[in-house]
Amino acid sequence: MNLTMRGVSMEIEDAVIVEMIRQRLIGSAYPDNLKLTAAPRIGTVWAGQSGTYAGMARGSESDFPLIVGPEAPTVMDWNEACAWVKSLGDVWRLPLPPEQALCYANVQELFKKEWYWSGKQYEGDSDFAWAQSFGDGYQDAFRKSSKFRVRVVRSLIVID
Repeated sequence: MNLTMRGVSMEIEDAVIVEMIRQRLIGSAYPDNLKLTAAPRIGTVWAGQSGTYAGMARGSESDFPLIVGPEAPTVMDWNEACAWVKSLGDVWRLPLPPEQALCYANVQELFKKEWYWSGKQYEGDSDFAWAQSFGDGYQDAFRKSSKFRVRVVRSLIVID
């Protein structure tokens, strides 16, 4: 299992996690067989994470490292985009608008200067979803039948 704590990535076996929890509950030190890796520079590939580090994204509970993954080979409508993302497995997802804004600020070189779908539907009309322009940074809601680019993201688990 890969965990990230305060920007440091840890590759931990399940048995080690159980031992960490047990020792934490009784007040002992953490096991010393953890593999720690510092987060890379923003915009570089994060070894072992299958993508490029875009920076720390704000979450409702805690902040988390955001990893930008592969881009779809063609433009798609929103429903096709959701199906394509699902075909990649449970790790990847469409980014939320604030995460797309982070990508525009930190790693826009990974994106073509075009519109990209987000994973957020428009609250006022279920026929619409949000998208991000990587040409000018603008965000807007469009009909789900519109054809835009798709790039996936994933977040790492953070333990504070």
